[in-house]
Amino acid sequence: MLAAAGASAALGVFGFARTREIHAQQLTGNSLYDQLGGLAGISGVMNDFITNVAGDERINAYFADLPALRIARLKELLIQQVANASGGPVEYTGGDMKSVHAGMGITMQDFNALVEDLVAALDGNGVSPAAKRMLLGALAPMASDIVTA
Repeated sequence: MLAAAGASAALGVFGFARTREIHAQQLTGNSLYDQLGGLAGISGVMNDFITNVAGDERINAYFADLPALRIARLKELLIQQVANASGGPVEYTGGDMKSVHAGMGITMQDFNALVEDLVAALDGNGVSPAAKRMLLGALAPMASDIVTA
């Protein structure tokens, strides 16, 4: 339970931004949001991501001491971020990534471990290579706001 709770907290570590490609797809009716399976598909990916992070000894200690309510909120926020950034009709209600991660001491190695866990979740849910590249492309620019050490 603690490991699963810790993994949920990892959700707040990511920050996504809509790219021009994602916006263009939204306008054509073939949004990344739809390619990811909408809210249900994104939620499934994020649930698997949480499980992956919980089992990832490289990073799960970051989240082990968070209270259950905080973990639940982090999960909700990551789902919102991915849904919004992928062109879905979902508003992200969390803070900006720089403020949220200030002082956490996240290294590029930690960030890369999270990305690996996300890629495994995307692969496990059958997300196409093109959709995966687009989503990861939306994530990459946020590393400078998240990596603080």
